[in-house]
Amino acid sequence: MAEFLPMTPSQVASAIRELDDLADVLCLPDQERCDILGLNGNTYCLWQSGLHTVEGSVAPELARRLSYALPLLRRMAAHMSAGPVGYNGHQPRPMLD
Repeated sequence: MAEFLPMTPSQVASAIRELDDLADVLCLPDQERCDILGLNGNTYCLWQSGLHTVEGSVAPELARRLSYALPLLRRMAAHMSAGPVGYNGHQPRPMLD
């Protein structure tokens, strides 16, 4: 099982803001954003705003979920806007294996 480096509260707040920006690009609903991290809406908003920055209050599960979710959402967002529009006006689709 992989070990995760502990995150400071300010790192978590920054990561959640990035997650929120990516979720906007991907048009993810608010509930799905919370579910990805296992947070309720109020706690998510506190982290996002930077108000939940009490030292030592980062749960290892939250750091682990962020470490999984951010790279995936970055790739998803990158693929949404990748490449020029095809000759027939449609976005190119990935090749099937």
